[in-house]
Amino acid sequence: TGALRGVAPAGLKDVLRPLRAPQVLTFAPEFNAKDVPPTSPIPITFLTPMSPSDAAIRISPDVKGSFSWSGRTVTFTPEEKFPLGATINVTVTREARSWLFRRADSELAWSFNVLAAPSVVETAPKQGALYAPASSQLALTFNREMERASVEARLVVSPPIPNMKLEWTKNKLLIGGNLRANTNYRVFVASGAKDLQFGMTMPSDFAWQFTTTQQYPYLAIIGVGRYGVTEADKPTTLKAQMVNVSRIDAALYSLDIPTY
Repeated sequence: TGALRGVAPAGLKDVLRPLRAPQVLTFAPEFNAKDVPPTSPIPITFLTPMSPSDAAIRISPDVKGSFSWSGRTVTFTPEEKFPLGATINVTVTREARSWLFRRADSELAWSFNVLAAPSVVETAPKQGALYAPASSQLALTFNREMERASVEARLVVSPPIPNMKLEWTKNKLLIGGNLRANTNYRVFVASGAKDLQFGMTMPSDFAWQFTTTQQYPYLAIIGVGRYGVTEADKPTTLKAQMVNVSRIDAALYSLDIPTY
């Protein structure tokens, strides 16, 4: 029989194809598809014309919908949305029968993932971190690119970060500024922020908190080096760089050249 299959003319194969057992040729969404819209239909095309039987197709989890059979194709159209973020499993069982009532030789199963609502999937520092470096940049990573204005309008950082600056890299929001040492920060994004591609909104608020580590005080006078030259009859301004310093007490001393 195998040898005859190999040498059978193409025309004969076309004649015999409707007599064969059911076999799935194509289906959608494809195997392991990601971010599938929650109202997507599921079309399945067979090798042979089929005898309609809704029981031949299993879809899990259960969703209300209807099957439409037409020749070699059956299409499941959901009447309600697939659960957001869910994995949908589809099985074509051996109960699938051709127009001659021949059963399928084996089952075919595949799955796809439904689009999830926009959400924060990662933070840096991590949620609840106790020793976050005060010099680090904060980062919020979403599960896909967001409508930036809708996120920024709902973003609250407490206590406020001096000189706070927001930057985006695709689906990641970077928060820069002068973080205070030994401080508990809370970052809040209210519900309603939209993703860029689908316009879906975050269904719930996002809250994140962390604590920066302690830092030793640091003070330096900028640009002077070991000594500087100023004019005695004009005011002089010295620029200082400081970290974790709340007050500077300064005094002016006179040094003669030998002492210097």
